[in-house]
Order: sequence, then structure tokens, then C-alpha cells
Amino acid sequence: MRFILTFTLLIAFSIFRYLFPERDMQYIGLRALTDHFSAVGMLIGVLLVSGGIGQRIITYLRVTPTSYLETIVLTVPLGLGVFSYGILALGFLGLLHAHFFLFWYIFLFYWSFQEWWHLAITGMVKFKETLCTFRQITIIRGLLVFVILMILFITLLQTLTPAWDHDGLMYHLQGPRIFLDSGRILPLPDVWQANGPFTIEMLFMFGLRFGSDTFAKLLHLSYAILLVLATLVVGRRLLGRENGWMAAVVLVAIPIFPQWSGLANADMAWAVYEFLGIYAMIQWIVVNRREWLVLSGLMVGMALGCKYLALGYAGVLGLMVIFYSRKRGVKRVIENAIIFGCTAFLIGLPWYLKNWIWTGNPVYPLYFGGVEWPKERVELLMSFLNSFGTGHRVVDYLLLPWNIYAQNQRFSTSGNSIETPSFLFPLILLYPFVRHKKIIHIVAIMTVFRLVVWAMGSLQIRFLLPAFPGLSLIVASIFSMLDHTFIKKRGGYILQSGLLGGVSIITLLISVYLYALIKPMDVVLGNESKFNFLNRVIADFPAITYVQEHLTPEDRALIMWEGEGYYCDDRCVPDTERGRWTYMAKTADYDVLPMARALRESRISHLLFINEGANFNLHIDPTGENEKAASFFLEEFKDVCTKIIFSDRGTSLYKITCQN
Repeated sequence: MRFILTFTLLIAFSIFRYLFPERDMQYIGLRALTDHFSAVGMLIGVLLVSGGIGQRIITYLRVTPTSYLETIVLTVPLGLGVFSYGILALGFLGLLHAHFFLFWYIFLFYWSFQEWWHLAITGMVKFKETLCTFRQITIIRGLLVFVILMILFITLLQTLTPAWDHDGLMYHLQGPRIFLDSGRILPLPDVWQANGPFTIEMLFMFGLRFGSDTFAKLLHLSYAILLVLATLVVGRRLLGRENGWMAAVVLVAIPIFPQWSGLANADMAWAVYEFLGIYAMIQWIVVNRREWLVLSGLMVGMALGCKYLALGYAGVLGLMVIFYSRKRGVKRVIENAIIFGCTAFLIGLPWYLKNWIWTGNPVYPLYFGGVEWPKERVELLMSFLNSFGTGHRVVDYLLLPWNIYAQNQRFSTSGNSIETPSFLFPLILLYPFVRHKKIIHIVAIMTVFRLVVWAMGSLQIRFLLPAFPGLSLIVASIFSMLDHTFIKKRGGYILQSGLLGGVSIITLLISVYLYALIKPMDVVLGNESKFNFLNRVIADFPAITYVQEHLTPEDRALIMWEGEGYYCDDRCVPDTERGRWTYMAKTADYDVLPMARALRESRISHLLFINEGANFNLHIDPTGENEKAASFFLEEFKDVCTKIIFSDRGTSLYKITCQN
């Protein structure tokens, strides 16, 4: 009976979505609320089923969580991974059609019904119990909870807006959209990021297939909440019930954390899988039960399916397995290394294998190039990726803890001054002077290795995200020991509350400021159309609209040094490597006629240029080639070979006139 009722609800929801599809770009009215209802409904359905799938997996592994919250933290990410790999299989088979998506969901719905139904019922009971406990918390902690809930509310409003974030429009949504239009997964040389590990984007594809890009943003927010809950759970395990919440507050109060959470991105998922992989490995070290090692391998494999960046840390964890197995003999070292390595390798393998087969490069196009990526084009891309931060000299590494705050814009992908780690992380300097539990030393070692791996790559703040939970745990450990080391207990409590409350309020104020910048409430409630909202918040949206309304289907406009192509069709050629014009100009030896010939051979008929002051990507220029290419366009090519046909808010569209 329960199955029939819930299955009936699924059918009713599908009919509702069919009768009330996503509103068009110009619509104003209350039907906007049905879009949110559909997106949230799809999210709940996917999360419930994923929880059931994950429960079956941990039951099979004989992993026994100690609390309901820990069960959710472990099961939901595992289930989401399984869900996404099914869509990946459909993509390889060329079956990216709505009915196949629906068949896959119904199969998982039925297969995991008993598990997710039990989790849902238990969750409602636990939620009621949690509400009752709020009456017993202190005033200070109650204020902290209020601030965090306000941050969550503002983040949710921003999440419900149409997708507008840079990376989402460049590849997290653009890649899945192209796959859906093609009916299959295929190589995308000009959207190079979409060739990498794309596990989470497979889930985005599920939402897009049924008309909702808001689903992708809500899913990413769900992963952010899972990351906070995972930090809380691990904090309780390692620091005690009363101290685990501090680590979670430190994480939430990172200034940029709420802003990152509401984007159509994959970073939160990557961080969840890496952190849970670390947690499972710590559990294996402590209890010496191989099921935890297998679980760690599963989580790390999922991380490998999210980003290439997980490769380095997967290797570090492999070395940790060898190190902590060494006292049990060579045979045990080999066995544990095989268990962990093979599990992680097999889960992550599909993404790297398909690149190897299709392009000859498992990490295409990075390092080794491949289809349509010659050496010179790869070098420009790698110079861009390595341009963040203050350098890779010994002195730069020594000054890194200082520079990451003092010169944080050099580590930012958007030039955003709030893209900075927690203001509480410098307290880690007190670590050697405070007594900690032994298990925290393991967390510290693993976190240091995570920082080292980050420092050896592209020094972008957001790539530090998987280290933030570990750093938050260390700060919480320092807080929990302060009253025993330096100051009296009451003074320690006041200091902890003041610091945590202070950074939380700062983050809330930043969230309010960002809310005021984009003004999401009207579009969320349907008082503003999606078109008007996007026209306000995306600089080149008017030009992209002009491209689609006035250019012929045969025309193609290169968006110079900018990769946001989600809201455009095939008439736009986004520059996802932030150097396509630079590469072409360099290849043409900065000569007007050879450049015009190269553009003609690439079927590019128009150029969309965002002025130098507005285009942040243009100024990420470690080799000086971008500046040279921009000068070539503005001082030579533009006057000889183009005429301007549209201009708005510093964005100009030029028609190339010397291609015939």
C-alpha cells in the first residue's frame, strides 16, 4: 500500500510537470512558483531515492553509522553517485531521452523503496525531536542558529533564481545542455571542461531533461548542506557532541561559502566526497575494519568522478593506506592498497577511460593536448591555470598563509574580494601550544597534505574547499581546549561565542550585500521575468540576445575571452579557455589577413568583445599574450576587418567584413 501511494504521487507529479512546464523567459506571474515547486519536488525525489540506494550499499558493506545524521551523510552522497553513473551509461548509449531518464528513476525508486521509506519516516521523527531540543539551547547558541538560518534563507533565494553564475553558464550547465541536444555524451573540444569528470553534471542533466536548471543549483546547495552536516558529524565523533557544532559553524561562516553553495557548480560535491573519504579512512585507522577502507575507496572514487583535482589527493590517501598498514606486514600492505586503490580507480575510471579512447589523453586536454588541442593551445591554457596566486617559488610558498588573505584577489577566479578562507583559520597557529586528542593529529596531517597538493596546482581559493572541513575541525579542537590551556572556563566560552558569532554575522552581512546586488526576490516570486533578471546581472546578455534575434543560423560569433554560452545557441562560440582569440592571433603572427583567413576557416563571422575594464579574464595574463592580442584587435584588426553592429553596457558585437 505504501508503495502504491508513493508511486501514485510520482505519477501525479509527472502529470503536474507536463501540464505546467517551465515558464518562458518573458513570463511574469505566479506560475513562477510552480517552477520552484517542480524543482524542489524533483530534488526531494532524487535525494530520497539516493538515500535508499546508499543505505543498501552501507548495509551490504556492514558499515554501521552511530546516528541517523551520520546515516544521511553517508548514504545520500553514495546514492547520488550511483544515480549519476546510470545517466552516464545512458549517455554512452545515446539514450539521453526523457523516457529513459524516467525508467532509470522508477527502477531505483522500486529497488530502494524499503530503505528510503524507512529513512523518510525516521527523518520526520528526528526532525520533531530536534525542534523540541531547540527550546533547551542557550540564548547565545540560539542567536547563532538564527544567524545561520538567515544565511541559509538568503542563499536559498539566490539559488531559486535563473542560473547566472560564470562557471555554470560556461560548462556545468552548458556541457549537459549540449549532450542533451545531441542525445549522447561526446567530446567537446571547445568546451574543454565538459570533457573532464562530470559525475554531478549527470545529475544536472536529469533536471535539465525535465526543464529545470534551478534543480542543478538546488542540488549543489544540498551538497553544501551535506558538507556542513558531515563536518558536524565528524566533529561530534572526534571532539565530542558539544564541540562538533563549532566546526560546522566555522565552515558555514566562511565569507564566500554561502555564495558558492547556491551556484550551478560541482565543487561542493567534490568536497563532500573527499571529506567523507578522509573520514572513512580515519575510521579504518581507528577500528581496523576493512569495510571502512572500501567505503573510503568508494568516496574517493566519486571525488575522482567530480574533478581532475582529486587525482593528487587520491594518491596521498593511497600512501596513507600503505603507511598505516606497514606494521601488519607486507601482505596486509598489498591487500589494503589493492582494496583502496582498485575501489577508487574503478569508480573514477569511466571518465578517464572515455577521454583516453576518444582523444588519446585521459585528462584531456590538460598537459598532453589531444583532438583540436595542439601544443601551443595547451600551453596558453596551462599558463592561465597556473597564473593564480603569487607564484611557485620557495618564498611564495613560505608567504602563502599571509598572501592568501593579504592578496586574496590574486587567488580568486572572479576578482571577488570576499573569496577568502575563514578569518578563524589563522588560529591554527596556536595548534602546537594546545593539547589535542590523538585522532585530531591524523586530521591535521591529512589536511596539511591536502594543502600541499593544492599549493602544487592552480592556486584558486575555491580549490581549497575540500580542506575547509578539516581546517574547521582543527579550529574547533583549539576552541575546545582553550579553557584548559590559557584562560578560565567562562572566559573561554565567551571568547568562543564572540569569535563564532562575529564571523557568522560578517558572513550574514556579506550575504545581505550580495542579495542587494542581484535583487532575487522579484524573479523568485514571479514579479520580474527571467529575461529582465538575466539582462540585469549578466553583462553580455543583451549582446547574446541580439545574436540570437538578428544573426542567421549560419553565422557564428566568437565571445572573446569569455565562456558563458548557456543562454546562446550554436551561433555563439564561447571562449571557455579564455584565450581562443589569443591563440588564433598568435598562430596568425598578429597579421590581419591571415587572422581573417583563420576566422573564416573556423566559420566565425562575428566577434563579441567585452571592454577591457569589464572583462576580468582578459587581465589574467601571465605571459602578456592576452594584452598583445587585445591590442592587435583594438588597434589593427577592428578598424580594418570589422564594423560594429551592436553595443550595450561595454559589450560590442562586430561583424567581420574582410572574409570574402
